[in-house]
Amino acid sequence: MSKRLILSLLIVSLIAMCFCDKCDSLVANGNCDFYTECLEEKYHCGVTGYPVGYGHRYCNKFLKYFYDFPPLGQLWVQNTLVCLKTALQPLFHETSDCATIYSVAFASHPRCYFESGFCELFKDRKNIIKTLKALLEVYEIKDFMSATTMKQVFETAKMCGSEYVAEIKQAMKDIFSNGRFLE
Repeated sequence: MSKRLILSLLIVSLIAMCFCDKCDSLVANGNCDFYTECLEEKYHCGVTGYPVGYGHRYCNKFLKYFYDFPPLGQLWVQNTLVCLKTALQPLFHETSDCATIYSVAFASHPRCYFESGFCELFKDRKNIIKTLKALLEVYEIKDFMSATTMKQVFETAKMCGSEYVAEIKQAMKDIFSNGRFLE
């Protein structure tokens, strides 16, 4: 092997290692660049693919409305954003495709929501209205029209348990019967 070829391979390897290190560090930081600078850069899924069309978009929306959430909600947002990126991190290190990214990402949502404390958000009666308003700012109704999203909603609720569903029903009754949601 020539010295030039060996030097070229070494340089390419170093660049790849730096890129991987950069992407690994983007998983745990407080921004959304992992989706665009790592997943999209590698897989080119486009504006409707998961990295840009969903992951990056919603990550930025959660950060935009971060301070609209009560403290418990802010903690949930922080933990969830890291969990969702962590679930996708192995795909950056492998050879995969856009369909797999989509599947892995959506499969991780209920677990990440649950493990990050989603169920607790609605047990905080003092801040439930603030939490609901913040969630309504972030989520787009059109995204709830898909079977994939509805499956996630039901899986998350199931993880929270039947007590959670009863608690939510009662909280909604209290809110709407007292007109408190308009406050």
